[in-house]
Amino acid sequence: MGRAAMLLCTGFAIIIGMMQFNIHRDQVNQIQASVDYANESQARNLAMSAMEFGIREIHEDFGWRPQPQPWTITIDDNTSDVFIDDSQTHPEELETHQVRVRALCELEDRFGNAHAILEMDNIYPEIPGATGFYTDGTKLNINGNAFEFNGQDTNPDGTAGTKEDLPGIAADTVAYDNLLDNLNATQKEKIEEDGYEQQDLDNEDLQDHIDKYAEVAETHDESLANSLGTPEDPKIVTLDGVGEAKDETGAGILIIPEGSTFIAKGDFTFHGLVIVQGKLDLRGNVTLFGSMLFGGESELEIPDEDDGDATFSGSVSVNYSSSALANVNNKLAHHFSEGVVVAEIYD
Repeated sequence: MGRAAMLLCTGFAIIIGMMQFNIHRDQVNQIQASVDYANESQARNLAMSAMEFGIREIHEDFGWRPQPQPWTITIDDNTSDVFIDDSQTHPEELETHQVRVRALCELEDRFGNAHAILEMDNIYPEIPGATGFYTDGTKLNINGNAFEFNGQDTNPDGTAGTKEDLPGIAADTVAYDNLLDNLNATQKEKIEEDGYEQQDLDNEDLQDHIDKYAEVAETHDESLANSLGTPEDPKIVTLDGVGEAKDETGAGILIIPEGSTFIAKGDFTFHGLVIVQGKLDLRGNVTLFGSMLFGGESELEIPDEDDGDATFSGSVSVNYSSSALANVNNKLAHHFSEGVVVAEIYD
């Protein structure tokens, strides 16, 4: 074979070899692309499954919050991280009644994401102000001037909330003319400064909510740690007789029914809703973030000081807080038939 022929054959061999290499490379790329697509699809499927796990947990226990660290869920030997976000952790993205479940899965450098927005139904009666008086059966017995009813939306950390401010005190039409009769001139001026507003408040609706809470409420037990709940694990608690708390922090919905007395001593802080139908005795530095409501079938009474019952003394601060109320609402709504609605799912 001549040199020219040999070069020609060599050239053909190189071309064929390059073609085979390119075909092989394309096949490898196609296989890799298929693997990448399969991994990406599987990662998305795993993230969706993990998100569904998170939604299921929220349905069963709205208090389930892995923040700030996620839960790691293992499915088919692969892991996904599940995050729970709410308006406290992501105020720019979520409303107070919303919770977001996020799942993230990584599989061979491929990522799968799945998100769901859950909307919690409102479990509260009307919140008319930092403090609300639903009937004319309420008598105030306030010692001194070291008290404040603050209707400006305030977060528990002291920063300003995002919702519209409410009155410091709201009173039903019938109760409006009676409340200030129990106060001296200086105390009346303070309440006027806090914002004292007459409203039409529905005592029957308040009672309906109290009845609903009573069906799932725990009875206060002073011997138990965190018997009044915590912001991370709020509770619905009712009293049976006399209950006392000293230097404690509580969170949730606290109900003081007729015939019961609650005494708070020392440094006492509560996040959420307090409903008083019995007797309330505040003897220390007491701070509430949320709202306090007084109601009853004209039998609600906070007696005079001589009776030793409900006395505001020390330093008492009642602050309307939409975020504290929303936190309790979102974590306790699973107790009721309203529950949670999945508003949106996306990946």
